[in-house]
Amino acid sequence: MISVLLVDDEEALLDITKTFLEETNAIKVTPVLSAFEALDLLESTTFDAIVSDFEMPLMNGIDFLKSVKSRGNETPFIIFTGRGREYVAIDALNNGATFYLQKGSEVIVQYAELRNMIFQAVQRRQSEQALLTSEERYRAVVESQVELICRFRPDGTYLVVNGAFCRYYGKTVDELVGHRYRPKSFPQDRFLISRHLCSLTPENPTATMEHRIICPRHGTRWQQWSDTAIFGEHGEVTEYQSVGRDITEWKRTAEQLHESRIRLNSIVQGSPIPQFAIDSTHRVIYWNAALEELSGIKAGEMIGTNMHWKAFYPEERPCMADLLVDNEPDKIPQWYEGKYAKSKLIEGGYEATDFFRHIGPAGTWLYFTAAPIRNSEGQVIGVVETLEDITERKRAEKVLTEANKKLYLLNTITRHDVLNQLTAISSVLQLVRHQNISRNINETLAQAENSVDVIERQIAFMSDYQDIDVHTPRWQDPTRILANVRVALPLDTIRLESDLGKIEIYADPLLEKVFLNLVDNSVRHGGGVTRVRFYSQKSKGDLLIFCKDNGKGIVPDEKERIFGLGYGRHTGFGLYLAREILSITGITLDEIGVPGQGALFRMRVPQNGFRMEQERLT
Repeated sequence: MISVLLVDDEEALLDITKTFLEETNAIKVTPVLSAFEALDLLESTTFDAIVSDFEMPLMNGIDFLKSVKSRGNETPFIIFTGRGREYVAIDALNNGATFYLQKGSEVIVQYAELRNMIFQAVQRRQSEQALLTSEERYRAVVESQVELICRFRPDGTYLVVNGAFCRYYGKTVDELVGHRYRPKSFPQDRFLISRHLCSLTPENPTATMEHRIICPRHGTRWQQWSDTAIFGEHGEVTEYQSVGRDITEWKRTAEQLHESRIRLNSIVQGSPIPQFAIDSTHRVIYWNAALEELSGIKAGEMIGTNMHWKAFYPEERPCMADLLVDNEPDKIPQWYEGKYAKSKLIEGGYEATDFFRHIGPAGTWLYFTAAPIRNSEGQVIGVVETLEDITERKRAEKVLTEANKKLYLLNTITRHDVLNQLTAISSVLQLVRHQNISRNINETLAQAENSVDVIERQIAFMSDYQDIDVHTPRWQDPTRILANVRVALPLDTIRLESDLGKIEIYADPLLEKVFLNLVDNSVRHGGGVTRVRFYSQKSKGDLLIFCKDNGKGIVPDEKERIFGLGYGRHTGFGLYLAREILSITGITLDEIGVPGQGALFRMRVPQNGFRMEQERLT
């Protein structure tokens, strides 16, 4: 509904006019008797139109119109006055009135015409406001763009430029609009620009191009422009509308990427190690010369295909690279469950070995390493895989393994035979000592028996040392190991305590020998030891395992020497052997006790070398 402010000093006319205007229920009239009252009302209320009589006391309709316009109020204004005042019409229109209407004798026609004027005035005002709003929005959108926006005639005269355009070239709007301006560029680029603009037709009015300019402040810059030609009635170009952006950094990045690809290709092709790469669709993107020589397949036959498995297997079978691209690394160990092959996870990918009978007449051992190629968001976009011929190394390992087996067997047989002979010698010595012999001879025989005992211990050490690092380390329960130690050693007068908790440590299978040696060391050398206690605590991520007795302790000068090979009474191999066994999995052993307060041995297990019971179950 249209709201109308009606001003007339005749109250009867106000009522009649209000009645006629509101007849269709499309107009709502607010009547007032003076211009002053109307001005006061306009301070707090807005209307869609104002209808005012001309002849009114104190302030006539024209003065009222001027006062309304002087306040910035652009509400449509209609002067409604009596006959014989045609001069008022000119004055009203000159001062901003929308319409002028004379009162006449045909009342119904007169009010119908007034009502029509109101509708037209309001509709025109609404259209003007919509257009103004649209223009403001368009101007705001154009000015807020970071792209360079302009419109220009075929002769180069600019019609419109936005703020980004002006800032880029260091010009003002007044310096550009209505003037010709051509940034400095290279001759070949000017030719390309001219040819580009001439190529626009009514059928294909828009096209994009890239070219260089020479910017006074920034030197040579690359730009990308999307140009649209606007054509007249006869097909001639009247204007060009262009949107551009600076793509210098993008160009530089593209050039650097291109150079990086060239360098990468040179590295890959020049590498003596066979290697290839696939993209996320399993298609080969690199296949270097070394791999050509190894497989007998040229790069041209492979690049762009997904048939790389043919180089290694006679039947169709996925490679490590394929499984990594599909994010299925868990299938790699299953794939390498064959008689010859094996695999393991490494940082960033997988490595594996496999035996290929069909490469070469005698077969070939190949060592694989595969790692994913990721983009900036961490997504796998490809995989690079290297293959190294390790056949000679495998043959050398086999020869060494066979030699070690023979030496192990020889040592075992030799130890067995020597121990048998020592047993025989020890038996003979004991039989002789029970004969009626002199004291000197008896002491000499006792020394001989002691020497036999030392030799037996040395041979036992050789057996233990030979077994170090022969078997794969495994997770072991120290509490269970101490239970075995209680059975193995005579501890009738010594209390062996364990306060280690539910832990497991990763160590050589000879770990039990370490605990046995520590307890045996306390029994033999502690000096009246009655209690040996094992306990643990965490320190900076590591696990510390302590072995403490209540003996006499170890003096400072001896704390490191006791771990030397052959130190001390008997054989002196126990603590040396314990350190060697623990060092296989990175566990250290030292003695930190206070002399007179008992010995205190400390094992430091690295963070990845122990786990609690809950972690094991998980």
